[in-house]
Amino acid sequence: MAKRWLAQITLGELMVAVAIIGLLAATVLPTFLRAGQGQPAGEAALSLRHLFEQVAPPAP
Repeated sequence: MAKRWLAQITLGELMVAVAIIGLLAATVLPTFLRAGQGQPAGEAALSLRHLFEQVAPPAP
């Protein structure tokens, strides 16, 4: 069953999935790396929230 499902994935779909994972890693990892350098966890969370608000502003 799993082999049949994997055989149906196209190269384009795989490239899109890899691109999404790469973008998430590029935006989230630096925030948590900064948190590991002594920055309080709350400040890291606010930094992450600010980053996501820049990308997609909250709905009114």
